[in-house]
Amino acid sequence: MAGADRFTAETCTEQWLFDYLIYKCVSKSAEKGEVDDSSRRFLEALMLHTIDPDYGMNEIKANLLIVMDYQLQLTDLNIDNLHSSKSDKLLESEKTVTEFFEMMSGLKNSLICLKESFELKSTPVFALCKSCLLHTYVNILQIIYRLRNSPEPLYDASELKSWTGTILKKAEKNVDLASETDAKILQACKDLFKGNSTVKKDLPNLTDFVGLLDKLVKELHGLFGEPQILKLAKSYSCLHSKLKESGNEDLLTRGPSSKSSLEKLSLFNDSSSGEEGRSSEGTSTRNGISKMALSHGQPGRRARSRTGPSSDDRSESEEILSRPRKGRDEQSRSRSPHKRPGVSKVVQKFREMEKDWNPKSIKQLSRKPASHARIKIGPWTPEEEEKFVLSVLRIGVGKWVEVKEDIQALRSSVQLKDKWRNIPKSRIKSIAREHSLPPPP
Repeated sequence: MAGADRFTAETCTEQWLFDYLIYKCVSKSAEKGEVDDSSRRFLEALMLHTIDPDYGMNEIKANLLIVMDYQLQLTDLNIDNLHSSKSDKLLESEKTVTEFFEMMSGLKNSLICLKESFELKSTPVFALCKSCLLHTYVNILQIIYRLRNSPEPLYDASELKSWTGTILKKAEKNVDLASETDAKILQACKDLFKGNSTVKKDLPNLTDFVGLLDKLVKELHGLFGEPQILKLAKSYSCLHSKLKESGNEDLLTRGPSSKSSLEKLSLFNDSSSGEEGRSSEGTSTRNGISKMALSHGQPGRRARSRTGPSSDDRSESEEILSRPRKGRDEQSRSRSPHKRPGVSKVVQKFREMEKDWNPKSIKQLSRKPASHARIKIGPWTPEEEEKFVLSVLRIGVGKWVEVKEDIQALRSSVQLKDKWRNIPKSRIKSIAREHSLPPPP
């Protein structure tokens, strides 16, 4: 959605489909209580999407997907206790340790972003994010403890001691002062590094952590509500049913292109609103689509159907995404309905809706520059990582804006900075040697 094309019917549809797929992906997992193969494929596909981070709740949704992805990775480890023999595979080499730390670091970044997004809102999400962050730091501390007490140390003792102090401070900042459980966990971590190994039983395991992440995902999912596509489908289905009952079903296929058609729709709406008791469902056929389109910050699109409403999700989407017929010419569209006598309020409203549906006017609703870059939320490929390292070696560490422009990255400068910190030094030196470049200082 770059440049002037950021707000068009196509990008609107792309955004709505993205919202719909996230909704279906999380809903399936929530219903079954676990992520099955179908949901896993859903998630893998969504993780390769690029999105506009400043549109609606996109940044929150992106971090929701990242949390789900790490939740799957932790489940695939098949490790319950970080002090058990099963967890020994995490300590086999610097590479395996780095991979686990990268997982925890990526998860930490998304949790911090989510926590900051809800810091001023009275929702359970903020408390859940703090709890997940505490558990994330505790997981890192347990691995550091294992490394410090390993017969074959992979890291220098002074380096591990420095890490311990830093992570303990971060864990302490995420303790809920009103929670005895959190206080007990933090104290167990401190006692563990003082040599009291009996407190291991008081530390949370990875299974508990995965369950906590799952709770956070479901809580976030509940805040999003139904995606726009389903709302439009229901509104369309309601209108279709009432037009069919009144014998005016042909209005959907012809479109209200004449005054007589509009008056028919006006009479129908006036009569049907009384039957519905002017409830939200009754009025949705009159102005629901317009309100939903504007509240989403995107143009609505008139839906047509030759087969009527269907309960199947795919057919609903196809009906909503079908191309609209061309409306009246620009001259007639620009005329004010208020200056014409004999035109009902419903007809006036319909013409206002048509004006709102014009993609050209949508740019006025934009709160950010149309050229704002999109942010990539998927995993790094080896090729992308190598290109990034080469750019940093040539331009310099810390010049993330220049590096971003050099490699034309869809990722944010913060993501580039975090990625550089998490790339193993051996990997950076290897790429530098391969391309005859000096390693970073």
